Amino acid sequence: MPDPIHYGLKDQRFLGEEAFVEHVHRRLNEQAPFVYNITLGEIVSEVSSSLNISTDLFYSPTRNRQGALGRSIVGYLGRKLGGHQIKGIAEHFNRDPVVISQGIKRLESKLNKGEGFAKTMISIETSLIQKSSSKILI
Repeated sequence: MPDPIHYGLKDQRFLGEEAFVEHVHRRLNEQAPFVYNITLGEIVSEVSSSLNISTDLFYSPTRNRQGALGRSIVGYLGRKLGGHQIKGIAEHFNRDPVVISQGIKRLESKLNKGEGFAKTMISIETSLIQKSSSKILI
């Protein structure tokens, strides 16, 4: 953790701690110039425990709403934090890429409108970032 008096320069534009810089990027609707080394399994585990959704529902062939929501959140966070592609996310859940893409778009729409659980999403993101082993510059 950096010395609170001396912050590191990030992205040549923002001065502050890593969490602050990421918050500024989110507020500006920008993607950070890096991704984290986070697997889809790790994201499933975090979303499952944060939202109290059984991991079986993520992989269930049924169209359960909780499972669909969980997959959408994993897809959203997988793309945003881990740089995972929709095709890989769909294969992970044995789903069609179009279905995963539509779920992510619905979730993004809800988040942009301020609906739902934005604070919960930020909490899940923060937890995943803290648990990740490293970030990869893109």
